Amino acid sequence: MQTSISGLAINATHRVKRLALTSIAVAVLAACGSDSEVGQTDPIYSGGQPPAPTTNSCPAVGNLIATDLGNDICEIGGRLLQDATLSADKTWYLNNAFYVGGDNSQVTLTVNAGTQVRGSSNDHIVVWPGSAM
Repeated sequence: MQTSISGLAINATHRVKRLALTSIAVAVLAACGSDSEVGQTDPIYSGGQPPAPTTNSCPAVGNLIATDLGNDICEIGGRLLQDATLSADKTWYLNNAFYVGGDNSQVTLTVNAGTQVRGSSNDHIVVWPGSAM
């Protein structure tokens, strides 16, 4: 009977040690955080809001005015009714639907090589019949 009690005491001791080591490991990993610098957030996907730029450095895209989100990031959405170009010197985020052309408007959207166009699951580009991208 002493062997089984001693065995139970050893197993319980090992379990407590494993639990303590696991708790320490979880605490250390949680304290590490991410690779990003403190205070920096992605203005689109992290829910953070960038400071309002003093001037709009985003070029007009045909008839549309792009929103300057700072850090060479421009947001675009709506219906493009004039030929336009998305340049590679900006990162372009879609804001919901971005229509190229319309019933009475056949336009061309040129996207320069190396241009980044990003969006979330609800954002999309629709090229109207007769228009081109």
